[in-house]
Amino acid sequence: MGAYPGTRGAPDPLTLDLLVTDAAARAHTLLTSGADPSAPLTPWQDAVRLAAPSPARA
Repeated sequence: MGAYPGTRGAPDPLTLDLLVTDAAARAHTLLTSGADPSAPLTPWQDAVRLAAPSPARA
């Protein structure tokens, strides 16, 4: 059993890890700069931003 055990019918644990990491990074940016760089994005654009690989995830 790995570090991310799955439960039948539950969301993918690695996807949840990605979402939590992204939320923490956005919160840090908001707290340190007062601006959310993702705020002007539409929900579709934000979904694409999350789905697109970044150098940190490649």
